[in-house]
Amino acid sequence: MNDFEKKIKDYLDKRAAEDELFAKSYAKEKKSFEECIRYIFGEAFKVAVAMDGCGSGAAFEDEHVFGLAVHYYDEDDIKLNPIHGDVKVSTNMSEPAPVMPQGKPGKAPKSVKEYKPTKKDREKAREAAMRKLEAEELKKLRTPRKRRVEVDANQMSLFA
Repeated sequence: MNDFEKKIKDYLDKRAAEDELFAKSYAKEKKSFEECIRYIFGEAFKVAVAMDGCGSGAAFEDEHVFGLAVHYYDEDDIKLNPIHGDVKVSTNMSEPAPVMPQGKPGKAPKSVKEYKPTKKDREKAREAAMRKLEAEELKKLRTPRKRRVEVDANQMSLFA
């Protein structure tokens, strides 16, 4: 269990000890901590995709992440969002730690200053930008234009 998971687990344990109602939700047999973590990652990925179109990253306050964890245990019909690629979590901004929910091996991420996008990364970003631009242009084409009414210069106006 990494630092990120430990912080969430500690929060949930403390909350269950203090709140009887949540303790019942937390003890549900159909719920698992691993699935809770996948739910949080899925929600973060969904937000990242909505923000930049390709899901390259999102940042959340601790309270928001804890709220997602509590929501996972409170709701019975939670749907997990799919996660594409490796997921990296940072519990403080200076030391990112890799987390692979699918169990894939991966390298520790480089710091922001050391990061150099690969050709594959640049191609993915380009494709995402092109899809976003295409969607915006299609939306413009499908939006009906307002008709412009020509006013005769010799006609009197009721509002003048």
